[in-house]
Amino acid sequence: MTPRNRLWLCLALAAVLSGCTAPEHDPRILAPIVPGDFALQVSVRGPGESDLVSREPAQYLVECNRNLRVALGPGATGRYFPKLTCVLTYEQYEALYQWVSDHHLAEAATTPGALAAGNDPHPGLVVYHVEVTALAHVSSFNTTPDEAPAVTHLILMLARMSGRQPADSAPAPTSQETAP
Repeated sequence: MTPRNRLWLCLALAAVLSGCTAPEHDPRILAPIVPGDFALQVSVRGPGESDLVSREPAQYLVECNRNLRVALGPGATGRYFPKLTCVLTYEQYEALYQWVSDHHLAEAATTPGALAAGNDPHPGLVVYHVEVTALAHVSSFNTTPDEAPAVTHLILMLARMSGRQPADSAPAPTSQETAP
């Protein structure tokens, strides 16, 4: 063995024996990876004007390219394609996916208490329509603010990301207050 090879062998052995270890749990490593097709549409339908952002007629559309489109007011229905409001940062996009995932909103269509998609709201009743696309699966459901605090919080997140400052900010629901 040549002196040069011995040197490389000693350096390699020193590195192995020096106690090199992988870092302990790094939460960024375990963070969910946002599916490439993740998209979200949240519509708020109801009686009209409200002082609460989470109860005023609106449509929030997050596209898989991170575009956030927002329409506000009585004309904001699922038939209207909102104008581009902003492009979300990857962190904002990931936070939305994390919230939807943690609160099982992509599976909410089968959750008891969720109104069947397509039902018209009763006069005076605020209804949320949520549609989630992820991993080639589309989930669509209707619910109300009282049935789904997780959806109310999602609407407040979207409002903040669009540059609005909701006056009806509330603490995030606990894990027990999940999907509708």
